[in-house]
Amino acid sequence: MNNTYGVSNVIGALMLTLVVVSAATAFAVFTQQKQDEIQKSEFAKLEKELEEITVVSMENPIYSGLPSKLDNVTFVIANIHTKDTKITTLRINNFLILGFMIQRMDLSKERWDINTTTGVYSLTEIYDEAIPGWMPATENPDLKIKSREQITLTIENTSTEILKQVTEEIYENDAINFEIVTSLTNTFPKSFMPPTSIIQVTTESQWDPSIPGYADFLIFDGSLSDHPGDGYIKTWTWLVTEHPGGTGDGPTTLTGRKVRAPNYITDGDTYDIDLTVEDNYGMKGNSILTYP
Repeated sequence: MNNTYGVSNVIGALMLTLVVVSAATAFAVFTQQKQDEIQKSEFAKLEKELEEITVVSMENPIYSGLPSKLDNVTFVIANIHTKDTKITTLRINNFLILGFMIQRMDLSKERWDINTTTGVYSLTEIYDEAIPGWMPATENPDLKIKSREQITLTIENTSTEILKQVTEEIYENDAINFEIVTSLTNTFPKSFMPPTSIIQVTTESQWDPSIPGYADFLIFDGSLSDHPGDGYIKTWTWLVTEHPGGTGDGPTTLTGRKVRAPNYITDGDTYDIDLTVEDNYGMKGNSILTYP
């Protein structure tokens, strides 16, 4: 009789070893997959944290109509991350942008191109300008920003979204809230607040060559006009007109933070003093004071 007992034990041991090795291998593969998933998740989290876009400035806001509404504005943005960033959504004052041009800072204005899409942008309709170098405009899922770019936005006062109708009108003295959303779901907002126009009417003693000697003059002072954001006021423009129903002189236009009032303002009639201040972003603030 053949002795198969020892052989069976060997085969059983081999089978057990194979099962153990298979289980260990499967566990190792599973563990590696989980580690890969964790690493990918951590990498994606780190990539999202490192992504950063800054809105450098706003330039050339153009207003039209009565009352004056925003038609066109340019934003300069910079990607200060080490990798290209993909923009999926642009918004101004809570509504999607309907059309815009983009320019590489090293390209001339003649090489701008414009997205002619008339509908509201979805994630598959965002304009793309190839980087590096220049290529014709194509409709791609994202806008790739490598370094410093300039975006000119054409404002439409009415835009239709999938779930709701949005009507937004931006007037000349309104704040402008610009928002960039990237493919990593990061949001980079920037608010531009208009300056505040404040009028003071004071009296100062100044030299009058017609006397000659010192005399008291009425002074329009806009020094208290303020800027709530990170910009600064660069121009003060005064307009003096007779108050409705009056019979006085005017109008007179003056420029400067502090100016001498026209002599006729003390003739006993009533006048409106209008001060418009403009900041370095092109935003304006306005106030009117009736004198006396």
